[in-house]
Amino acid sequence: MPTCVDLFSGDPPVDASEEIRSLDEVRTKLASLTKLELLRLERMARHRRLATLGMDADDLVQESIKRVLRGTRKWPINTEFMPFMAGVMRSVSTEARTKDAKMPHTVSLGSQDDIDKGAVIDPIDTAPTPEEQFSANERKQKIINALGDDLPATIIFEGMMEGMDGQELRALTALDQIAYDSKRKKVRRHLNLLEGEA
Repeated sequence: MPTCVDLFSGDPPVDASEEIRSLDEVRTKLASLTKLELLRLERMARHRRLATLGMDADDLVQESIKRVLRGTRKWPINTEFMPFMAGVMRSVSTEARTKDAKMPHTVSLGSQDDIDKGAVIDPIDTAPTPEEQFSANERKQKIINALGDDLPATIIFEGMMEGMDGQELRALTALDQIAYDSKRKKVRRHLNLLEGEA
């Protein structure tokens, strides 16, 4: 049986016959985003960094929007906007991490004269150190641990990180509105505490 973390890991399979929204529909949606929706995108990007340290949250949002507008990421008709954007952000951050890890980074150990004479240039390792990766994973795990055996709250946390909306999360957890609101407040409290520590 999959854990709640397994439910939200990896990109869903893409059906080649799946209908996608037009670029005009994408532009209209982006132009009509409310302040609350923009805040949700920002929060998803910040929390995306709980799992990967690839780029700044603002850069992640901008790069994701750019890819959607260029048409390199297509918005399926049967997918809500926020879960779609969460998937785009996940993909962009993973790609940035992989690309950065493969790119050679160098630093000079001397002056230009030394370089001209063939001085050694050592590569700089820009990949996160095990300590940095551990820290990012540890922050995410702190919330999961704080939620304890509260599986609905953990599912809500994971779903929020993936951009799922309240209706989807209520359906997934089978909670009524009052119970869902209570669990969501609990998750939000832990997220705010974690942000205060950062």
